[in-house]
Amino acid sequence: MPALIVAQEATDFVLKSYERHVDDPKANAHGVRKPLIVFISGPQGSGKTFSSKGVKRLLQNAKPELKVVVVSIDDFYLTHEDQQAIAKSFPDNAMLQGRGLPGTHDMVLLQDFMHQLRENAGSTHVPAYDKSRFGGEGDRVDLSQEVNLPVDIVIMEGWFLGFESVPTEKLAVMRNDAFSRRGQILQAHPLEDYAGINASLKKYADLLWDNANICSVGVVIAADVENIYTWRQEQETELIEKTGQGMSNEQVRAFILRYMPCYEIFYTTLKASGQLGNRGTLVVSIDKQRAVVGIEQR
Repeated sequence: MPALIVAQEATDFVLKSYERHVDDPKANAHGVRKPLIVFISGPQGSGKTFSSKGVKRLLQNAKPELKVVVVSIDDFYLTHEDQQAIAKSFPDNAMLQGRGLPGTHDMVLLQDFMHQLRENAGSTHVPAYDKSRFGGEGDRVDLSQEVNLPVDIVIMEGWFLGFESVPTEKLAVMRNDAFSRRGQILQAHPLEDYAGINASLKKYADLLWDNANICSVGVVIAADVENIYTWRQEQETELIEKTGQGMSNEQVRAFILRYMPCYEIFYTTLKASGQLGNRGTLVVSIDKQRAVVGIEQR
């Protein structure tokens, strides 16, 4: 229930943003209005998926005529086979030994999807991904969702949406600061591994939240990253109860440890001063119980 509070705060922001979007000449071309893209970003387990569905429901309650679509960046993961190929290509990069980080998504599929949204005519497909396959490693499944266009609002959620790449020199300074918590966490991987993730991240940013050719706003769920271990284990327990497959406690902890350096490098900046989308950003701070404890609009 607390995550619904995030959805309520986000819905008010999205509705006002959409009202401005309708009147924006840049959003209308050749008689077809571009959809408003709403990016929802937050750590694993913070309630992104639940909140995204809640925003859709509340939007359609407020304006039943709106056509709203919810997708996740996770829908666009590479197939298990292709993920295995990436892992073998970078055997010494622990952050690429499995799905999750920038560089483990099918960018061709994602580019095609975003292109169809800009055209906002005809139809497009959202791939389906089952995280329980292969003992929790995950795989794409043949259950793609057809979306008839045009649509009014597309909500896309993901844990690294809004992260901005940083210069390699800055990465080196962060990693070499052995007396800070951040430096100690970054010591887990060599600098070249971070540089690779950094380079991949820019491709996502250019296509999505920094893309001037789409109209977008963002909702950032700001939380203490130490809560992720508890939240992610809760998610995996639910997945196992539902499907009979998933990661063990030890696998979950190892899985999250691959993400922690990226939270230290990029998420802290996004929470403090970042922008998500080109039409405005709402930052919703939550506590360990996912209750809202602060709101900031940028």
